[in-house]
Amino acid sequence: MAGSLIKVSSNTITGSPGSVTLTGIDDNSIYLLTVNNLLQSVGTQVVYRFTESGTDYTGANYGKSGRRITSAGSATDAGDAATITWMFLDSTLGSTVGYNAQYYICNANNSSMETSIIGRHIDGGGSYRKMTGNGVLKRNSAVDGISVLAFSGTPGGGTFTSGEINLYKIK
Repeated sequence: MAGSLIKVSSNTITGSPGSVTLTGIDDNSIYLLTVNNLLQSVGTQVVYRFTESGTDYTGANYGKSGRRITSAGSATDAGDAATITWMFLDSTLGSTVGYNAQYYICNANNSSMETSIIGRHIDGGGSYRKMTGNGVLKRNSAVDGISVLAFSGTPGGGTFTSGEINLYKIK
C-alpha cells in the first residue's frame, strides 16, 4: 500500500547503553527514524552516525545545518561544514524530560550518492528547545543503518536510561 510504514528495526532501551544502532536499510526507499521519550543519566547531547555494513562510519565527512528555537524565544542557526560526528546542536537531554525526534533518511543504500537526513527534534534539557535541520554524509557509500549515541565528551561516552528508537521504511 502506498504511503505505509514498515517497521525495519526497533530498540526499547534497557540497561545503560551508550549507543543504539538500527540496521536494515536495504534499498533506496525513504526511511523514517523516530526517537520517543529518550532519557539519559550521563551525557549532554544526542549525536548520530550512519552505518556501513553495520559499523559506524566515523570519518570527517558529515555536514549539518539547522535552526534552533528555545522556549525563551531565541532563534539561532546551527551548522558545520565537516565534523567527525554530525549532530543537531542544543539537544541537551535531561533525566526526567524526554527527547523526541523524527528524521527522514534519503539515498541511503545507493552507493553512487550521498546519504542525507532531514527532520526535527524537541528536547527538554533545562529549557524546551526545538531544532529543525538536515545532515549529509558527504561521500558515496551504501548506508545500511544509523546509530544514536549519547555524547558526553565522546560519542557513546554518555548513557541512555530509557526510550524507544524505531526505523521504518516508507512504502
